[in-house]
Amino acid sequence: MSLSLEDGNPAGHRTGWYLVLILHYLVVSAILMKFYQHEIDADGISYLSLAQKYLDGDFKDAVNGYWSPLISWLLVPLLYFNMEPTTAFRIASLCIGLASLLGIGILLEEIKVLPRVKILYLLSLAPVIAWYAQNDVGADLLGACVLTYYLYQLSTCGRKIQSLSGIKAGILGAIAYLAKNYNLYFFVLHFTSVGICCTASAKDRNKKRIILTRFICGIIVFGMLCGGWIFLLSSKYHKLTVATGGSVNLSLVRPGSLGPPMLTDGFLPPPNATAVSVCEDPTYMRFPAWNPFASPGDFTFYLHLVLNNVRRYVTGLATNYIFVVTFVVLLYKFFCLREVFERKIYLLIYTLLLYPVGYFALYYEGQRYVLINVIILYVLSAYLLTDLLSKHVLKQIQTWAIFISLYSSLLCLTAYRMYKDIDHVNSVNQVYQLSKTLSCRCKMNGCNIASEHENWNLMFDLAFYLKSRYFGEAKSGISDRELTKELLANKIDYFLVAGSMKHKIKILEPVPRFDHQPYDLTIYKVHRS
Repeated sequence: MSLSLEDGNPAGHRTGWYLVLILHYLVVSAILMKFYQHEIDADGISYLSLAQKYLDGDFKDAVNGYWSPLISWLLVPLLYFNMEPTTAFRIASLCIGLASLLGIGILLEEIKVLPRVKILYLLSLAPVIAWYAQNDVGADLLGACVLTYYLYQLSTCGRKIQSLSGIKAGILGAIAYLAKNYNLYFFVLHFTSVGICCTASAKDRNKKRIILTRFICGIIVFGMLCGGWIFLLSSKYHKLTVATGGSVNLSLVRPGSLGPPMLTDGFLPPPNATAVSVCEDPTYMRFPAWNPFASPGDFTFYLHLVLNNVRRYVTGLATNYIFVVTFVVLLYKFFCLREVFERKIYLLIYTLLLYPVGYFALYYEGQRYVLINVIILYVLSAYLLTDLLSKHVLKQIQTWAIFISLYSSLLCLTAYRMYKDIDHVNSVNQVYQLSKTLSCRCKMNGCNIASEHENWNLMFDLAFYLKSRYFGEAKSGISDRELTKELLANKIDYFLVAGSMKHKIKILEPVPRFDHQPYDLTIYKVHRS
């Protein structure tokens, strides 16, 4: 087993470095798991709640048009063994991250990246992928992982020996949809357009027929696999439904929008008896319809929204010098040197341009939405480095210098992201400790909770850790009489307030404070009788 960075002796080279890669990834992941151990958000809570429903056999409420099902399915076996929910999510994410690294590895091999460059990049990317796996308690990395394997299969569709590549791509496209709803629209457009281009560019009639057949088989398999889930969604919502997130997000970005209803509409009951909050299925919340093309004013507003999303996307990528260098070199090679790339490289570039379009049109929150693009940019930078090394012979010490520079920059990026998260992580840890104290002293498990506290997310986390149901925040400016009516109507057991109530309300009894109670929080027991 060799750990040389030379491109010879591939068997020993590959085995030794892959063991180092896996060990390195696990060590970094262990550090991040400890740091983010109590980190949770609305996405993660919803996926965990749906996973518990599958485990309990509550399939009617488990089928959900807003949250994709695959990550919840993967969590079921871990929850079956009574694992702590957040720990289960982190272990599942750890495995998804490792699968992503291996997928990046085979994609790098497919575009003929030198073995030493591939190993250097995988080792350097290990901290980055581990951070996304442990920080993002959602399905974004899972979707990117599946799409990485999809791109690999798609790049083999022209080979004679890969007669099932179209079918495999269709299967992976369906899995990508089940991992992330957005991927259905992406796959249909991407797979169809690539199939048309590959068929049109084939040199002889027989090859055209073979390629076209593979793509048609892929579409058929994709449709059959997605059809079952779409049928379940359509049956639940009583209309043809492939996902519900698009209409929800379009309403949230309309002119005059004040944000999600749970921040503005007062108490909102969870959609079913075992849901933690109304976030489990936002489809049932009231969202005003908006047509961006209804008037010139609406269209102008929408155009500014799209341009702002594009600006945020480009600005986010520009903070990484590797991405900037990759963009500049690709543009220089294409427009100045007039170089012709392999078809596989054009496939990656096309994917890079197409994937974020839907987010530009609706709502772009950050790089977690487009993780497949992050992966593609790293893959393209590895390809360009291979191109450089194939034209210039470097000594091993120079190769090590490149590796150290790449690895240290990405490790520093991960450390910087952790540093930025310290305050938030401390807040979440305080909420977790508070939940343990309340569970022990006040027996608040399994209760109906509402709040007047200004931080909706942290109170939502608190309800999750207490295994309770969170009805949200009281409306701003609500009168004492209306508040009393709302608390009784929603059968609230505890009302949480920052500071204390301005006026004494008969049905609210303050719970005695304990030492180091965070957020100046006052907890009121609601007497409903």
